[in-house]
Amino acid sequence: MGSVMCSEGAAVFSSQANLAAAPVHESCPPGTYKPEGSPGGPSSCLTCPDRQHTSRPGSTALDDCVCKPGFQPLGMTCQPVFCAPLYPPEHGFFIQNVCNNNYDAACGVRCQQGYDLQGTGIRLCQADGTWSGTPASCHVRSCPALSRPQHGFLKCSEGGASYRAECQVGCDRGYRLEGQSKLTCQANSQWSGSLPRCVEVRCPPLVNLKNLLLSPPACGKRAVSPGAVCLLTCRQGFSLKGNRRAVCLSSGNWSANVHKVHCIDSEPPWIQCPDDIVAETDERRNTAVVSWNPPSALDNSKEEVSVQVKPVYTPPQLLPIGKEAVTYIATDRSGNQANCSFTVTIIDTEPPVIDRCRSPPPVQATDTETAVMWEVPQFSDNSGPHPDARAIYSGAPMHINSAERERRRDREREERERQEREEGKREEETKRDTEREREKEREDRGRETAIDDRERERERERERR
Repeated sequence: MGSVMCSEGAAVFSSQANLAAAPVHESCPPGTYKPEGSPGGPSSCLTCPDRQHTSRPGSTALDDCVCKPGFQPLGMTCQPVFCAPLYPPEHGFFIQNVCNNNYDAACGVRCQQGYDLQGTGIRLCQADGTWSGTPASCHVRSCPALSRPQHGFLKCSEGGASYRAECQVGCDRGYRLEGQSKLTCQANSQWSGSLPRCVEVRCPPLVNLKNLLLSPPACGKRAVSPGAVCLLTCRQGFSLKGNRRAVCLSSGNWSANVHKVHCIDSEPPWIQCPDDIVAETDERRNTAVVSWNPPSALDNSKEEVSVQVKPVYTPPQLLPIGKEAVTYIATDRSGNQANCSFTVTIIDTEPPVIDRCRSPPPVQATDTETAVMWEVPQFSDNSGPHPDARAIYSGAPMHINSAERERRRDREREERERQEREEGKREEETKRDTEREREKEREDRGRETAIDDRERERERERERR
């Protein structure tokens, strides 16, 4: 049959060349054969030794059966082709941590963070038992080399500029570092920050010092060199709390904590009251409504000043007849106080009013002297209920007879009755007015109660929501 036996007892079959030389026998499909001249159709074809064998269509001999790609002959069978085992490179790993070495298997290689892959990342086991591509290896990444900063030094760990290498940066005496003092080489081959620089030590300018004056003025405008001295004082009206002298040290700090130095306002505010006021009472009243401009206060701190008034008046103010002293007190935020006062005098220039003045009836005298009686006139004044009334008359005492006295009593009785009637009318009107006012107050209270009830109901509704 054309086979050759090897020392291991395996049969080696002819290869692709035999397939090319074999005549085409259309009656047998691939994987089968039938000797020439054998009767029967395709059903009489013989199969190759196993499924890993194949043959060209129309094969006529067993030698036409060859192993499929990825298999190699071993006796009368075809065994799978295996490549040499692969191992991940140092600082590398297989994708999904798996790498089979049978035919057509694929092995992917990746490197750990901070390492770069060199070689083929994905290798295939080929039909000839070799791997495709070239062996993979992982090489550590590195960052750009750092240079020593001017007036400073640079100390790096072993590895120089390789991944995870650390470099410490420092400055010479008299200089300070601006930037990060430690730099690390990262996985992206970049340092964790830019290279810092060393700058000459200087004290920063003294700024934001409220109400403080600096000498020399340069202390508040630019940085100064070590050894510079600045003197601190306060503006007029303020007292200094803290150290008056600050020295720039070699560390770049001031000798005194100047930001705790502050100026305290020691000057009271300024306030000016209006001139004294003299006002006349309003017509038919014992009071007057007086207006004035409340004084405003100023302070050297330029801050708001609190102003109070005693007694607590708010113009326009209703004041009674007499003299009243009004005092305004100004207090700044430091507790300093100033005050001013003026007087308001309410004078009464309105004369009393004659409410009742009746002349007595004629009296017939029977003698040289006759007693005469008359009703004392009634007066009223805006200043009070009982103005002083004095009777002034001339002549000798007068006397009246009994008839005249009787008529006088009758007139007085009639007048009292009339006054009582008028007084009763006034009292009745007063009662009606009082009742109307009470009714109005009850209505007002009712409306206010209803409004309060509605507001409480709305508030409860909002709380429920």
